[in-house]
Amino acid sequence: MAEWAFQLRPYADELLSSFLARTAHGHGSMAGAFCRFHLRDSWFFTRDVDRGMVVSQHALLARLAGLSPQEISALTLRSWVDALTPARYRATVSPAVVPWINAAGIVQARRRYRSLAFCPACLEERPVALRQWRLSFHVWCSVHGRPLQDGCPQCGAAFVPHLARATLLRCHACSCALSEGIQASHGNQLEVAALQAQMDQWLTAAANGDTESRDQLDALHVLTSVILFGHSGQALRTTMNEFRSEAPRKSRLEFLGMTERECAMSCLARVLNGWPNSFRQLAQLTGLTQRSFARLGAVASSGSWLGDEVAKLRPGSKRAHARRDECMVDLEGRETSEHGNWRAERAQLLMRRAIKRGH
Repeated sequence: MAEWAFQLRPYADELLSSFLARTAHGHGSMAGAFCRFHLRDSWFFTRDVDRGMVVSQHALLARLAGLSPQEISALTLRSWVDALTPARYRATVSPAVVPWINAAGIVQARRRYRSLAFCPACLEERPVALRQWRLSFHVWCSVHGRPLQDGCPQCGAAFVPHLARATLLRCHACSCALSEGIQASHGNQLEVAALQAQMDQWLTAAANGDTESRDQLDALHVLTSVILFGHSGQALRTTMNEFRSEAPRKSRLEFLGMTERECAMSCLARVLNGWPNSFRQLAQLTGLTQRSFARLGAVASSGSWLGDEVAKLRPGSKRAHARRDECMVDLEGRETSEHGNWRAERAQLLMRRAIKRGH
């Protein structure tokens, strides 16, 4: 198969889907039809290609584009996925949701979540999608000093590069210029920008094999999950008055929209800036215990900044669960234990009702 007639060079930190969309536009086509013809793959964009889910096509893409396989792989999030995957999952297959990387939620070729943000000013200067816009903690453009967006300012459609018709600068649904909308900031800008810059440095170091930076990002993700989406989350949001009407309805940061992620990062930055007193006050206010962190696995190694503070919390208590063999129900529906077994009783009632209807 011959190389593409128009071979473009990828920009620094550009996403694979953005590069393929620009190449398809140069050939007068859309990315979906372009890849379907050249790769003989009708399902190419029904997967998260930016995460490196189609590694089998990278060699062919490299030959057609006149690039090396390493250059194609560098357009994906593969190095970040490996660096951000928790240690307890690295020996198995890649998890569906990676900490700090926005999930696309692809089901039957449809994307349930807005996984890619954008800066309107950056798109106007250079219509390409950047890899850093897939990160959950990237809510602020460090170049133009403005919050990122994740939808069309006119119709609200998600920003999906491979669906763009002629340029990434315009919405694929209504053709509105994406550079027209300016989203208001909902958080403390300076604190969020400083935290984002620090996490960028840790991510770069973690991708290069630095285990300490990897542990820092893992600990931050655990802290974010507990204080914002655990049992103490509502109390924290009420106290800080951050989320207002945009309180998150999902339990993972990677599923949220841009406004909710910005508010989450604002809350996290506020807790970290007053560490450890802010964390101790939060634990006392919301009832955090060691068991609040236990369900998320190993928080951090002993001696770490988060592990030390978690060790000072109250142990917490388990919920009392009755053993299944102590809660049996006889054939007449009478319980044989002092513990209530409502599941077995419900099953018996449903069975009796089905038998009556059958007669």
